[in-house]
Amino acid sequence: MRRLFSFAVPFFALGLIACSPQVYEMSMEMRYPSSSGLDLTGKSVAMIYPYGLTQEEMQLTSSVAGALADQLDAAYPESDSTSLYTIQYTDDFAKMATPDSLVNLVLKTDADVVFLFGHPSEFSDGYRQGGFRLPLYCYDSLGGEKSGVKTFTITADAGSDAAASGKNIGNRISSSFVPTWREEEFGIWYTDNSAWNNALLQALDFKWDAAVKAWISILDSTDDINIRALLEYNIGLGCFMMGNRECSFGWGLNINNIGSKIAYGGDDNAEFIPTNLRLGMNMTVPFNEYNKFSVAVDANKLLVPTFPKQDTENGETESDYTDRVQKEYYDVSPIAGIFKSFHDAPNGFKEEMQEIQWSVGCEYTYSDRFMLRGGYHHESANKGNRKYFTVGAGFHMSVFTVDAAYVFSTSQTNPLDQTMRFTLGFDLDGMKDLFGRRRR
Repeated sequence: MRRLFSFAVPFFALGLIACSPQVYEMSMEMRYPSSSGLDLTGKSVAMIYPYGLTQEEMQLTSSVAGALADQLDAAYPESDSTSLYTIQYTDDFAKMATPDSLVNLVLKTDADVVFLFGHPSEFSDGYRQGGFRLPLYCYDSLGGEKSGVKTFTITADAGSDAAASGKNIGNRISSSFVPTWREEEFGIWYTDNSAWNNALLQALDFKWDAAVKAWISILDSTDDINIRALLEYNIGLGCFMMGNRECSFGWGLNINNIGSKIAYGGDDNAEFIPTNLRLGMNMTVPFNEYNKFSVAVDANKLLVPTFPKQDTENGETESDYTDRVQKEYYDVSPIAGIFKSFHDAPNGFKEEMQEIQWSVGCEYTYSDRFMLRGGYHHESANKGNRKYFTVGAGFHMSVFTVDAAYVFSTSQTNPLDQTMRFTLGFDLDGMKDLFGRRRR
């Protein structure tokens, strides 16, 4: 988001600071998304209009598209220049406005956003001066999960010169697709403290990063709840000015497969089912509106008692061993077995730690659409010896999701070594919306 600043208080006013906290008022112009709801910042745009119409109709639509493209290029200088394309007009041209057809146009034009013009109405008997309507369909492939086809109807008057009329119309409708600017008032809290003054001067010099660091330093040095509240406001304002999004941290704890034992075959003794305790944490760091990076770690422990081993060194007989197995393993209830699993390893705490499997993974996400992933899983050599790396990628659309992963093991005994995994998911609500739009 672009920001322009103007200051209502001159710099010499800083010398008049009182002891109590005061507010330095700042007036700024802020850019907001267009009234159409489309945010084209940093996105490539393809402007598509049909050919196969009359000469005047093509002049009209091409001029509208060209003028709109010029205005978008001027309003979004940070984006790639808008490209113009033509497409054959047919009687069922309206079918091109479906989400899947527009996705195909996105792939063909290699653009992030597609503008598709329809056939100007009221010209069935040839181009003429007067009122007409021109449909416009927009699809933003990076618009997130709720993105869909936006339909606009351009209502205008055509003049004797189709090209000139189209240019004027394109310039006029561009206001709906370019960002708007509004003046907002914000304040920065300060006191007669030199550290506060230096932080304020940094902010006024647009060095928000330095100002935020200074405010954080002051925050760490005071326990006054009122002062801390003012500092936290300043820090929040500084992060907003830098366009920083908050990092997100999540954690989870799960215990699964808690239940009765299961007897297999004709054996009178029932076996424990694989109860697991799993603890995981995740940190997501957004770099900007479209890019974010996540790191996740988790640990898993099997909550099942260790099967006793015969103590042959101390002369334990087969009969005594059988009785001990029955008492210490088979006669233990599932709930008691969960607690017993934390302290029954033959080699003590060292072996208990070996029973913990741990994994670490990272993911890069672009616009909530494309994902690149990597990870590592570790299991002790004495407890299964599954050790492997994974790399993968994912692609998410409004209706379906495709994920792929490749596993390569660092241990020779892993049956998962050099295997590929694919996942195909469908969003039922997205499919419902898709078919609903088609019916309309």
